[in-house]
This record gives sequence, C-alpha cells and structure tokens, in this order.
Amino acid sequence: MRRRRARCACAGVARAALISYVPSFYDFAEVCQSLSQTQSRLQMAETVGTFLASLDVDEAEIAARFMVGRAVEQGEEKRLQISGRAIWKIVAEMTDSADQGEDIFAAAEDFGEAVEMTLKLRGVDPEPTLTIRELNEKFAEIAAIEGRHARNRKLDALRDLFTRASAFEGKYIAKILIGEMRHGVSEGLMLEAIARMAGRPVTEVRRIHMLEADLGRVVRMVRSPAGTEKLVAEKSSAAVKPLKPMLAFPVDDIAEAFATLGPELSLEHKLDGARVQIHHATDGTVRIFSRKLNEITESIPDVVEVVNRIGARHAILDGEVIGVDASGRPAAFQDLMRRFGRTRDVEKARVDQPLKLYVFDLLALDGALTIDRPWAERISMLEELQSSAGSVNRRTNRQAEPRRG
Repeated sequence: MRRRRARCACAGVARAALISYVPSFYDFAEVCQSLSQTQSRLQMAETVGTFLASLDVDEAEIAARFMVGRAVEQGEEKRLQISGRAIWKIVAEMTDSADQGEDIFAAAEDFGEAVEMTLKLRGVDPEPTLTIRELNEKFAEIAAIEGRHARNRKLDALRDLFTRASAFEGKYIAKILIGEMRHGVSEGLMLEAIARMAGRPVTEVRRIHMLEADLGRVVRMVRSPAGTEKLVAEKSSAAVKPLKPMLAFPVDDIAEAFATLGPELSLEHKLDGARVQIHHATDGTVRIFSRKLNEITESIPDVVEVVNRIGARHAILDGEVIGVDASGRPAAFQDLMRRFGRTRDVEKARVDQPLKLYVFDLLALDGALTIDRPWAERISMLEELQSSAGSVNRRTNRQAEPRRG
C-alpha cells in the first residue's frame, strides 16, 4: 500500500508525524506541497526545520538543496544541462500527449503541475519508491555524463527516472531540475529553517553560509560539533571553495543609503561586467568562479595571467571583468558573456574579445581571512598587493559624507 499522510501545512500533529519513519522522496514532495499552501514565514521555517531535523545528516544535506531548487551542489549546475523543454519532451513522449500540451499548460498552475498532469495519463501510476538519497545519486550520475553523445545519454537517464517515478514524485523532480519550486522557501528562509533544525542563532548560520555557499554543506556544518571551526580553517588555508558573494540590497533613495551605511562610505563606478571571485595559491595556481560560483578559469586565461603577477602569495580577490574593444573602451555585456563558460577556441575568443579585470575587495591574504577587518584596512592591503602585481586594476574609491543642510 502507498503510504500517505495528512498534509502538514498547519498542524503540529502533522509536523510530528514527519519524524515517525525515515522519509522518502514522496515525503519530501508532500512537505513541499504543504509549504505552497502556507502563508506564515515563521510556520514555513518551523516546518522545514522540523523536516530537516528528522533526517540523517546526509539526507538533510540533500533535502536542503532540493528544497530551494538545486539538483546538485552549488557551482555544479552547469554540468547537469537539463532544460524544461527536454523534460516536457520526455514526459509527453512517455504518454503520447504532445498534442495536448497547450491544454495541459493552460490548466496547470506551473511547470511541475503540468508534468504531474501529463504523467497521470499513464495507464498505471507507479508506486512511489524513490528515496531522497537515491534521487541525489541519479542527479549526480546525469551530471557526470560527458563525452560522445552525452546529451542523448543524459536524456535516456532522465527518461528512466521519470518512468520509475509516480506522477507526484515527477512533479517535484521537474521542479527541482528547473529550479522553480514555487513554495516560497528562499535561501534566506532556508537559513532560518537550518537554524531551527540545529538550535543555533540564525546570525551564526548566515555567517557559515557566507563562508560555505552551498546550503547542503551548511546543514552538514551546523550538525557537526566542530563544523564551524573546521570551515574557518579551510577558508584560511589553500583549500579552494568559493565564498558566497556579498550582494547589493535596494533602498528607496540616496538619503536612505547614507543612513543605512553610515556617515562614511565608498562610492565606486558601476561597471557593466561580470562578477568574479579569484583564488590564487602560493604555487601560482589560479581558480576563478562566477557570481553563481561556477568555475570559469579555463575560459579566461588572460585574467589568470594578470592575477599571477602577485607572485607566491595566497589571496582571494573579489572583482569584476569587463570586455574592452581595441581602444580599451568597454564592450557590450553580451560580447563579454561569450567568453564565459567557453571551452573551445578559447585563444581565438581571447583575441576577438579582450578582457580587463578590476578588483574591488580582498577576502583573504596569506592564509588569513580578511572579511572581518574594516573596509579601509582591506583596501590598504589590496593596494599593497596591487603594487606588487604591477597592473591588476583596482576600482578607484572615494569616501563621501552625506550633504547636510
């Protein structure tokens, strides 16, 4: 018999039921379904935190990723290469329903529900047998497929997965793969849920997330007694894992910006470029990550050469890369993007579209994190590093105070 539970959207009894047995992927999907029917942020964080606490650490690590729409670890998404179009083609072929697509999508609330409705057209809905751990392994296997006919082999593996899945499981497999969960659990809310799971202050969990960008590994860190200390040690060493990038946040006007940031701040030019985080090791090894933490080192060897001028020093740099034309003027953003992620004809692309690196922050230097040091001190350290590098460009900054009167 298929195991079903009452929805856990609002009842403490239902949340308690989450820990009555080892959850399957079907259970995970039911929790997601309940979240889509929940309005209270506090209740959502409690529901997710309770669910994660009911899992062993390996399952909790995976579930945290899945719940925010990540099928694989942060930074590995490009290896998956599964689109919504490919998913729809597979389930439509499985049910001979391609001609019903327009009606199905008109009736469905979102893509995941359209997949569920399509899979229900099968004569028999399979029993839900997938586990969270098993689905994670399937996603990893698909991401690892490379080489000859890789695309077709990825789609064959995905077809096998949807063939085995029940319609309800298929709904949430599709949602995870396209990264659109539509239940309101953002990264911020997930961090609150993780704090509840571990009984730790949310400020502490947010800091761990800054150092360890992948939410799944954040779960593992807070479930481990020595996890935080180990993480700081890793970030201060030559171990290469990108930090979560610091992002901008909106305010209504300039006056509010000054009030929020304080009377002394830095004004910088806005460059129409691509964010990069650069890790330089003492042996000259350079690894570069995009804003989404995908590694792009192979695509931009000219930036690697510039960074290597700092010599035998360990450093983590935060910066921006822009494309430039023959006269050194900024090129169009879309021209710059043709350089990122490229693995073929890199040298030709390098000639066709030169790049220029601007560095605006120093996150670590000589084996020590600098993120807790004052901004002015970090900039001073960066300028010293720049002088040794020769031509690593740093954005010019200007301190300002708000006008009064």
